[in-house]
Amino acid sequence: MSRKAAAFASIAILALATGIFLTCPTWADHESASIGKLNLQSIEATPAQAGDKTTITFVIENDGGATVSLLGAAIGGAEPYRLVGFLGASHSGELGSLPIKPDETMRLTDHTAWIEVGPLRQDLVVGSSVPARLRFVGFEAPVTLHVSARRNAETIESLSRPHVSHAPGPEQKHC
Repeated sequence: MSRKAAAFASIAILALATGIFLTCPTWADHESASIGKLNLQSIEATPAQAGDKTTITFVIENDGGATVSLLGAAIGGAEPYRLVGFLGASHSGELGSLPIKPDETMRLTDHTAWIEVGPLRQDLVVGSSVPARLRFVGFEAPVTLHVSARRNAETIESLSRPHVSHAPGPEQKHC
C-alpha cells in the first residue's frame, strides 16, 4: 500500500471512530452547518479588500464522542490563516489549535478566539457568501461563510438555542 493510500485509510478510520462523516455535510442556511457530529452556527467573516485580512467567527458544538482540534480555515485555497486567541489586557496570540471536547460548545468571537485569513486574493463584500474549508487535525470540511459587517459577538449572544446562551449553566462548557 502506498503512503498516500495508507494516510487516506488512517484519516478515514479516524473519521469513523470519532463519528465525524466528512462526505455528508448538511446546510441549514448561509450561517449554520452540520458536519457529522459538529454543529456550527453564525458562521461569519468580516468584509475585507483583496490584500487585507478577514476575521472568521462562529459557534461550534461537538456532539460526538471524541475531542476534535480546530486548526483554522482556508478561503480560496492558499491564503495563510492562523487561529488567534484573546489573552487579556488588549493582547492576543496565535493558538496553533483549539481542542473541542465531547459535549462542549465553544464560541469563537472577536472577544475569545477567532480565525484570521489573509492577505486575501479577493474582496469579501458585505452580504456575499464565500466557500471555505475549516481545518481540523486529521480532516477538513467545507462551509459557507456569510460576510457581515455586524460584530459576531452580538450575533452569537442573540442566538435562541438554549445551549448557546449568554450565561452558561452548570452543564455547559465553553472556552
